[in-house]
Amino acid sequence: MAKVSIILPTYNGYQYISSLLDSILLQTYKDIEYIIIDDKSADNTVRIIQNYMKKDSRINLYINLVHLGINKNFERGIKLAKGNYIFLCDQDDLWDRTKVEKMVNKIKCGYGLVYCDLKVIDVTGKVISRSFHRLIGTDNLYTKNITKYLLFRNLTNGCSICFKRELINDVIPFPDNVIYDWWLMFKVSLKYKIGKLDEQIMSYRIHDNNAIGFSIISKNNKIKIENIQKAVTRLDLFSKQKDVSRYSRYFYILNRYYNIKLKFIKDNKTNLIRYLLISFELLYYFPRLYKHVLKNITEDTMPKLHMILIKTWLNRRMKI
Repeated sequence: MAKVSIILPTYNGYQYISSLLDSILLQTYKDIEYIIIDDKSADNTVRIIQNYMKKDSRINLYINLVHLGINKNFERGIKLAKGNYIFLCDQDDLWDRTKVEKMVNKIKCGYGLVYCDLKVIDVTGKVISRSFHRLIGTDNLYTKNITKYLLFRNLTNGCSICFKRELINDVIPFPDNVIYDWWLMFKVSLKYKIGKLDEQIMSYRIHDNNAIGFSIISKNNKIKIENIQKAVTRLDLFSKQKDVSRYSRYFYILNRYYNIKLKFIKDNKTNLIRYLLISFELLYYFPRLYKHVLKNITEDTMPKLHMILIKTWLNRRMKI
């Protein structure tokens, strides 16, 4: 049986850490090492973990001398991993008992990385959506040409990912200006096959203190401009990686899209037609992004209507 490493960064997570540890320690797959990196928690997180260590020798705890942040915390844990397959874990989620077993079986089918779907739960553990990917609109983005969609948006959460140990040198270090799971998916997609396990075998908890959550509510123009500038910076970083020359047309269209969108946000009276044209051009090159692009058009051109649609959509989605 191949060894598995589960990387768990923690930071002030006492409220949910016990539930998470209970779920990952009871996996049906047994050859697992648990690497926990605490990022200078100021609450009882470390004490709770140390109590679990007395009961399970597979747990290894490392405490940072300085606060590293989420990207560098995961990076440190990955460097310490000894397993053939590496899983990333958040401190506030819940894993089904068969998650590791099912994902290891999937990755053995010739993939470098696999990811699964997730249920979405609230602070009490109540299921508010049966599919994270359907909820955020990434359920139709899995394709053989997954790299081009990763240029535009992230597809999943790090806690749903498993990848092979031999990929480590391809994916780290994580850059400061791209979240670790997006960078990981993008880099792996350039050289290896990515697989999707279309099962909800874990629960992703939504609460006020999520390190990385998801945003579906309208943003003001200042936030939109900041997000566009971040996207341009991220795209520039992606364009400097090896093996991306075949995606040059997609870099070109996305840079045009961001530049025109930025001008429209700053002065929507004079750039509406150009913004609409480039949005539909984007749909031609990225057809599976139609949900996301149409959402952006509505949010940017008709914010009041967008809010009404979002509230209606959320009321329906949260019941599925």
